[in-house]
Amino acid sequence: GVQGAQIAAVARWLAESRKAGPVRLVAVGPSSSLIGVVAAALEENAIGAVQIHQPLISLKEIIEQNRSVEQSPECFCFGLLEWFDMKQLVAMVAPRQLDAPDAQQRAAKNDLVDLEAFFDLLQDDDGEKK
Repeated sequence: GVQGAQIAAVARWLAESRKAGPVRLVAVGPSSSLIGVVAAALEENAIGAVQIHQPLISLKEIIEQNRSVEQSPECFCFGLLEWFDMKQLVAMVAPRQLDAPDAQQRAAKNDLVDLEAFFDLLQDDDGEKK
C-alpha cells in the first residue's frame, strides 16, 4: 500500500513537472507488478497505461508458495486479500490500458484473462475512455 502510493506520487510528479501527460508504468516480477497495479488503481490521471511482467495471478499464490514476510514483505498488506485479489485490483485500472503478456501464457490458471472483455467494454474503437 505504501509503495503503491509512493509510485503514484512519482507518476504525478513526472506528469506535472515534465508536462508530458500520463506516464506508462512498467513493472517486472510478482512484487513490483502488485505495487504497480495498486499505484495505477490509486492514480488514474498520472498513470495512463500499465504493463506487468510475471505478475501474481492471485494473491493466494503467496500462501500457496508458502512465502514469508521476510521473503516478500511488500505482498503482505494487511487486509488486502480479504477485500481484493489481483482480478479486482486489475479491474480498477480500467479503462486505461493494461498489458500482462506473461499472464496469457498461464491461461489455465489465469483469472485475469476474462478481464480483457471488461477493458474493451470501457474503451471506444480508438482505445480512448468512453
